Amino acid sequence: MVFLAVPGDLSVFGSREKFYGLGYILPIAILFGLSAIPGDSILVDFPASSFSQVLSLILFLSIIPVLRAKETLHESKIQERKMKEYIKRVGELIHESEEDI
Repeated sequence: MVFLAVPGDLSVFGSREKFYGLGYILPIAILFGLSAIPGDSILVDFPASSFSQVLSLILFLSIIPVLRAKETLHESKIQERKMKEYIKRVGELIHESEEDI
């Protein structure tokens, strides 16, 4: 359950609820969707070795949000992000001041 909170913790402050909701609801919805398919279960005929490969791929891809966290970035990347955010804010202020004139 703690792992499902990682995307919400890494998201932008205004959209955290969406990421928390997706992180908790989406896996349950997929599970119920697969169980609602009529006939034999899809997972019954699925070999364990293939299931293991799919799970390992999912675990490998789940590291990507953690690598994007500010706490795990190199100092140069942190400075680069700060400069991009600063330039974006300056651009917005200039645009707002031009509209006011």
